[in-house]
Amino acid sequence: MSLVTTVKFEYTSKTKVVIFSKPKYRPEVEFKLDGIELDYTDAYLYLGVLFHYAGSVNFAKKKLVEESQKVLYAVSYKIGNLRLPIDLQLKIFDLLVAPILLFGCEILGIGNNDNIEKVHLQFLKRILNVRATTPII
Repeated sequence: MSLVTTVKFEYTSKTKVVIFSKPKYRPEVEFKLDGIELDYTDAYLYLGVLFHYAGSVNFAKKKLVEESQKVLYAVSYKIGNLRLPIDLQLKIFDLLVAPILLFGCEILGIGNNDNIEKVHLQFLKRILNVRATTPII
């Protein structure tokens, strides 16, 4: 009997309620699952995509950029001392960083994607040994 209540608690603790609306809206209604009240949240990460109450994909894009920058800095630190050829550094970027940036691109690809392109440009400037302020054409 205790096993059943433990299992119920596990999936109800992972379940959150997000109400999609332009202004932040909290109804007077309680959401319950198996008699346990579910928590409200402004954003929920599901299968790697951040769903925000405003319905904007910009929050999901920002989360992907943050995650890819973590990997990019770790990769740059590791390959910085190795003096690898540029083509190999580009291949490493394509294998390790690009999949994070492009995750869900079919859905998140709409709108302004300058922040995603900025990560790629930072990497290119770093491997070409030019200033971060160097203009692009």
